Amino acid sequence: MSTIRSSSPGSAKRLTIRVLRAAAVGAVALGLGVSLAGCAALLPDTGSYLETVPEAIEQSDLGVTRVTASSSPDGFGRNVYVGVHLDRATVTTAEIEQVLGLIAGKLDQPGASRVEVTFWDGATSTIDSEAACEAIGSPSIRCDYNTTSIDLDDLSREFGG
Repeated sequence: MSTIRSSSPGSAKRLTIRVLRAAAVGAVALGLGVSLAGCAALLPDTGSYLETVPEAIEQSDLGVTRVTASSSPDGFGRNVYVGVHLDRATVTTAEIEQVLGLIAGKLDQPGASRVEVTFWDGATSTIDSEAACEAIGSPSIRCDYNTTSIDLDDLSREFGG
């Protein structure tokens, strides 16, 4: 470690104080930036999508009996959840694509980063949509037994939001 020498007895102390102040200001600025970046996840459900997504899907010709929409924080973003209740126990690839397209055109949740869609039958059971989802053939869509999920950027690019 090098030593700072000066003819003035208090100059080293002043230099140390200046360096510490600059480091403190930098740390506060960095912390503030990280905090603000994460604020999107803290935003509550807002935006018209809570009404417009269900309305758009319910007005489609899919045989929908009910649609729910909500979101929750996930890291620095928000996951948006859409539940589509159908009058039957099956869903096709074309129907999944149609629902994703309707969501893409209506989603306006601040901080949204991912969309998850679950299909339900007329009762209270989820519909196995994995095969129909995989048939879409998009590497950006994650297909699970009953959930189709996609990042918001990919949703907009692939389904025209």
